[in-house]
Amino acid sequence: MKKVLLFIAIALVMPLAFCACGHVHEFDEWQVEKEATCAEEGIRARYCSCGEKETEAIAKLPHTPSEWIVDKEPTCTEEGSKHKVCTVCRATIDTEEIATKGHNYIDTVVEPTKNVDGYTEHKCSVCGDTYKDQYTAYASRGLDYTINTDGKTCTITGIGTCSDTDVVIPADIDGYVTSAIEHHAFSAIEYLGFSECSSITSISIPDSVMSIGYGAFFGCSSLESITVGTGNPVYHSAGNCLIETLSKTVIAGCNNSVIPDDGSVTSIATGAFFTGCSLTSIMIPDSITNIEYLAFAGCIGLANITVETGNPVYHSDGNCLIDTSSKTIIAGCKDSIIPADGSVMSIGFGAFAGCSSLTSVTIPEGVTNIGEGAFCECSNLINLTIQGSVKNIGDSAFEDCSSLASITIPNSVTSIGERAFSGCISLASITVEPGNPVYHSAGNCLIEISSKTIIAGCKDSIIPADGSVVNIGDQAFFGCSSLARSITIPDSVTYIGASAFYGCSSLASITIPKSVTSIEAFAFYSCSSLTSIIIPDGVISIGKSAFKDCSSLASITIPKSVTSIGAWAFYDCSSLAKINFEGTKAQWEAIAKGNYWYSYPLKTIHCSDGDINL
Repeated sequence: MKKVLLFIAIALVMPLAFCACGHVHEFDEWQVEKEATCAEEGIRARYCSCGEKETEAIAKLPHTPSEWIVDKEPTCTEEGSKHKVCTVCRATIDTEEIATKGHNYIDTVVEPTKNVDGYTEHKCSVCGDTYKDQYTAYASRGLDYTINTDGKTCTITGIGTCSDTDVVIPADIDGYVTSAIEHHAFSAIEYLGFSECSSITSISIPDSVMSIGYGAFFGCSSLESITVGTGNPVYHSAGNCLIETLSKTVIAGCNNSVIPDDGSVTSIATGAFFTGCSLTSIMIPDSITNIEYLAFAGCIGLANITVETGNPVYHSDGNCLIDTSSKTIIAGCKDSIIPADGSVMSIGFGAFAGCSSLTSVTIPEGVTNIGEGAFCECSNLINLTIQGSVKNIGDSAFEDCSSLASITIPNSVTSIGERAFSGCISLASITVEPGNPVYHSAGNCLIEISSKTIIAGCKDSIIPADGSVVNIGDQAFFGCSSLARSITIPDSVTYIGASAFYGCSSLASITIPKSVTSIEAFAFYSCSSLTSIIIPDGVISIGKSAFKDCSSLASITIPKSVTSIGAWAFYDCSSLAKINFEGTKAQWEAIAKGNYWYSYPLKTIHCSDGDINL
């Protein structure tokens, strides 16, 4: 037990220090003798009552960092550097790189001109570093286009606001790749509404265009150059011809075209040279084995057509292009003389169409067929002689030959197509030779004997009143703008055909007999001088657009026998404010219900039992 207590007592007094003499130190509180800094340690001490001193180090204080101090500013291409110091001891305590600033490019667009390519220049506003995008070729601006269904490509649809005479079609517009040119896009034909394209002198087509529509450059009479980008996989150009590469087909030509004779072309498409109104001469190489109709239509300056002697399909004679096997003239020109040696039997479809420089034509013996539109729009054709072997005159064969004053139809002709002589506004005399089994003439009218139908009339026509005419045929006086101001239809006539007097703009008065039962569609369309008309009792139907655009028509009387009025029958009759109807209001409502047949200023239908206000 005593040993245990001794051990405890020793344990309790162990922390006490003993001096050499056996004194136990008793230290007081620590006292700082040297403050610690961020550069040096501090010191603290404590003392015993005996004077014994004990010391201890005080840890350094942390640095107080400054803001970043830039040692080197970064540039557009080189890094910079920076550091921090302790605000107390000024020692460097941190370093760091500063990233490059990168270039601050300002873009300047240099527009291309017709002689110099354009580009975009990028210049750094800090260091002046400059580079340029790939040069972009000159491209016409303002062309009309539509976005295709893929949302990535577009189709050129027209000239738009572009005033360039040298048209360079852009490879892309507003981010859309130009992949197609629509049909008639640059057509200069006035009735298509694109006459402003007649001043275009050159067309440049980019590699991106994969499709070109029919008649894209029809009637561009000033066109002298056609070029295609050398990388285009579908089309190429040679000799100022636009060629579809795979099919070896010329699809468009111009005033300066020379058809390649290297075998790269075997076909000429429909209307291909309808652009080349100033083309004076053309050589058809022996590689050409297919020429479509109207290939050279409208080439009013064309004076010489030659075919190489080795061509297996075509030959030329009298400045006519002739299909050898069928003996058909494919194309003629202003200086053509149709061969009279039996090498021609047929004048082909549109062979001389639009040849406005042609003044005189003789159809020689041996020719049996004058094809559809063969001499259509030969506006200066004055003298026409048709020999006695011709059997057929096709549709529109001489349509719009506005200078033709007379025509004699031989007794061999047994078939005459629609509108064969329509629009021949100078035509005053129509004669059929005696003995013709199908047609005869009377009163300067061309009449089909069996049906008693007027096939064609002219400005000096007087419809026979001897019973030889029952029908005024469809388009009989179509486009006869010089027709007499007054015309009387005799009692024998029962039918006025579709478009019978269409566009007879001089016609001011017409008398319709009670025998007529039907006035067909467009019968008096655009008879702009017609002021009044009385439709006789007995007429049952009035066709659509029958009196449309009769702008001077101020008075019209309709009998109660009429049970049908076609759509647009009195549309755009800008002088017509009232219609007199001899039937009741109920009858009129039954006739007109659901049919949009009139326009302003028509306001009143005067019926036998009162007015209907429209």
